[in-house]
Amino acid sequence: MALRETNLPIRTFPEACLYSFDEVIQDTFLCDTSQDWEN
Repeated sequence: MALRETNLPIRTFPEACLYSFDEVIQDTFLCDTSQDWEN
């Protein structure tokens, strides 16, 4: 939930998504887009 409010670089999001995956699901964050960032 804090990931969206924090202005983190897109490069950091995939990693942050893994660390706070549970919070991401609760906040319905676009964690799925991390696949596009990795590719």
